[in-house]
Amino acid sequence: MHYSEKDKELRIYFSELGRYDDMELLYKRFEKNVNARVYDKIEGPYSKIWFIVIQDKKFKLIVDEDYGSMLVAEDSGSIQVAKSLIKELDKFIQ
Repeated sequence: MHYSEKDKELRIYFSELGRYDDMELLYKRFEKNVNARVYDKIEGPYSKIWFIVIQDKKFKLIVDEDYGSMLVAEDSGSIQVAKSLIKELDKFIQ
């Protein structure tokens, strides 16, 4: 797992669970470990984007056949929550 931050966006990349069919399992781990909930979904032939809420902040949970899986935070509040969860994510994503 690694992350990158630029211009009010933080992306946390997961080397595990990066295939299209892994989205359900990936989300279940977020739901169980950080009480995430889905509020919208976009699913295409090669990628899935699930819009989730963690600690009242909005995120994108993405699985893409080419780029793998990632959690994306796009505002200061969600970036702060994501940074606080990095160590915890490392434990339950693997």
